[in-house]
Amino acid sequence: TYRALAEKLVGGGVDAILVETVNTWEEASNAVDGAMAGAPGLPILVSMQGALLTTTQPLTPQPQLAATIARSIIAKKRAGAPIIALSFNCAPPEVILQDLQVIQDAGLDAELRREGIKLGAYANVSNSLAPTGGVSFTTGWSSSNVKKRKLAVRSELSAELSGEDEGYPKWCQGFIEAGATCVGGCCSSSPEHIAMVTKRTRGARARLR
Repeated sequence: TYRALAEKLVGGGVDAILVETVNTWEEASNAVDGAMAGAPGLPILVSMQGALLTTTQPLTPQPQLAATIARSIIAKKRAGAPIIALSFNCAPPEVILQDLQVIQDAGLDAELRREGIKLGAYANVSNSLAPTGGVSFTTGWSSSNVKKRKLAVRSELSAELSGEDEGYPKWCQGFIEAGATCVGGCCSSSPEHIAMVTKRTRGARARLR
């Protein structure tokens, strides 16, 4: 259970609990409840699977649900949950930017800040999860196809082919402009990606302090 997992993590000396890559609010809420029971007093970070995919085939992104997620996070915090961050991860940057824009358009980015909840984004740069032609966005992963797929970086997001002013760092700049205060990389990202993101966003991060 989530409580048992949290208890084990506390035994290992963690400073916070990260509830990561959850696809529905029901799953996230249950995980937060378990974390509160198993790790009382520790701060909790919630990171939703950025596409907020439908649960039936064909798998379809639902970024329009991001505002509902944000409202639920705020309500959970007001009810006593020690949530310090809401982020979106493990989806293409195009989709995660939509999540953030939905939240921003609803004025919820400011409300999250008032509640002491940071907004974050760390997308994948994998070819198999690209919004067009990415097989995982239509069929998902299974035991029958996982060995046939190889994760590789999308060429336009490659750290080698795109400098800090283009490619993935440019998307992270967009995340910040859409309200995120924490950015990073998920699947297929590399230390080189993070170094370039750091350089690209240094000015924006300074303005956010």
